[in-house]
Amino acid sequence: MTYRDKRLAHALHNEKVCNQLSNIGGCGDWVITTAFYSALHFVTSKIFPLQYPDFENENQIYNTFEAFFDKGIIKKSKHDVLHILVKKKCGEIAPEYRMLLDICKNSRYFEYEQCSDMVSVSKKSFKKIKDHCNP
Repeated sequence: MTYRDKRLAHALHNEKVCNQLSNIGGCGDWVITTAFYSALHFVTSKIFPLQYPDFENENQIYNTFEAFFDKGIIKKSKHDVLHILVKKKCGEIAPEYRMLLDICKNSRYFEYEQCSDMVSVSKKSFKKIKDHCNP
């Protein structure tokens, strides 16, 4: 199974969990979180393999996000690095990706009890990301 196939399978798995949690109700923070991580896997499947110059090679090919991140070309957190790549390679969905990332962080760490109003926003952002990335 290729990296892309693995990412797509993981994206679809997380989307399934997201839908099941959405049907249960009362788990808005986890609906948002699973939507974001599904989106994350969709965008990595879209972006990689990636040709990106590094310190030694103008045409370096990175087959996985992990290999790219480990090279340390962009000195930021994993989420920030992936967002930068989304802006460069999938600019039309970068605002939705950033919004979903921010809503996810907020719902997981600060406002889990009050995030139900953000579920529909998250789902709309996720749908746009999935539609853009899914073959």
